[in-house]
Amino acid sequence: MSGGGFAEILGQRAASLKHTETKEKERSKAPPLVMSPEEVATIQRWLGATSSTTTSASASASASATPSLSDPFVAITNSTKPRKVIFDTDLGSDVDDSLALLALLHFPKEDVELLGITTVYGCTKLRAKLCELIVSGAKLPNSVAARKPNSIGFNCASAPVIAGAATGIRSGFETTWYTSTEGVTRDMLLLSKTEVEELRTEDPSTQTSAADFIASQVNQYPGEVTLICIGAMTNVAIAVKKQPDLAGKIKHIVFMAQGGRMHDDVPTKWAEIYFPIPKRAAPITPGMCFSFYPDHNIKQDLESASFVCETGIPMSFINTTVTTKNWFTGPKCEELLRFGDSATTKPFTDAEVVGLLLREWFEYRSGIFRTRINGTCPHDPLTTYEAVYPGSFVTYAQGHICMHRHAGYSSFVLDPTGPHRIGVTVNSEGFLEALGNSLV
Repeated sequence: MSGGGFAEILGQRAASLKHTETKEKERSKAPPLVMSPEEVATIQRWLGATSSTTTSASASASASATPSLSDPFVAITNSTKPRKVIFDTDLGSDVDDSLALLALLHFPKEDVELLGITTVYGCTKLRAKLCELIVSGAKLPNSVAARKPNSIGFNCASAPVIAGAATGIRSGFETTWYTSTEGVTRDMLLLSKTEVEELRTEDPSTQTSAADFIASQVNQYPGEVTLICIGAMTNVAIAVKKQPDLAGKIKHIVFMAQGGRMHDDVPTKWAEIYFPIPKRAAPITPGMCFSFYPDHNIKQDLESASFVCETGIPMSFINTTVTTKNWFTGPKCEELLRFGDSATTKPFTDAEVVGLLLREWFEYRSGIFRTRINGTCPHDPLTTYEAVYPGSFVTYAQGHICMHRHAGYSSFVLDPTGPHRIGVTVNSEGFLEALGNSLV
């Protein structure tokens, strides 16, 4: 293991693993909680409204069909101006947030304008510091960003980084999940032991800072801002709760969220008792309701995710149905690792910072699975690509999502004018090639 003798932090990995395994065992024994009568009524209303108007036979047909004039995603997909985005992240645990930010900083300024970076969930000040190191590294003349044509990371002013909500909007997080490697790298090159310990403390003073920043940008650019949400939805929920009219001003939320679809392998008694809405294994068709498991980003702050989902803001869900079809490994991954392995002297470039974090992530995962891990699932990079280049790699089904506040399970009803889209298929080969070329 790396970490240069930082035993007291690295030693927490075993405890983290034990906690994760315990929580998963508890979760696997407990059935999903029942939908409330209000949620059932909402879904039944959607089913009644869409069964007579929707004629598409499948999600693919729905995604490729000519959209109606009331389709909220027409303007989103057809926009030609650089997309104004805010990158809302829990960077520092799973390395895919870092890969997503690195790719974003290498996008050309003709395509995207990065208004700011906000952090969420737990140690948000530590997460913000890691973001700052990647952003500042992109400004160096020997950075990868400097080699990319017109990259926003090198050619544009540095985006502000704002530490945000450390706890959920209602009662905090049930358990804040840490890998215990946040901020830890080989020989503590990025941050010292003291810095990590200080920044790791959850700070209530930052609870509304990111939300206030999001609100200021949306108010300055109404109808133009896309939120790339790759962590809990807490910052967005706080912003909209404080200023309800923001919901009508946010152009698009692209949310890395929602687990896989519940197929017919769900125990019959669970399906009958807890999901009293018809569902089928395939395909996604009109006039029917389909259920999905929750994922980590939803469970981080279920109340926030449910609330934002109910506002009517156009939302694209980049779910594990599409993200898990991808695996970042091979030559481009190895090249990024070499940047980290060769890093010796501060200031570090963008690729060196992410290379160090990537190596630490592989060491952590290899310890968990007791076998050498040399790749990772790029959930958040795919989300970032689909925010800036919507529909380039993911095919969607469009409709309505009801997120059940009891346990985070969600129900989806197909509707070609609905405010929500869920990922159905992905061009993995095309996406992974584009990602590798962006990163290094």
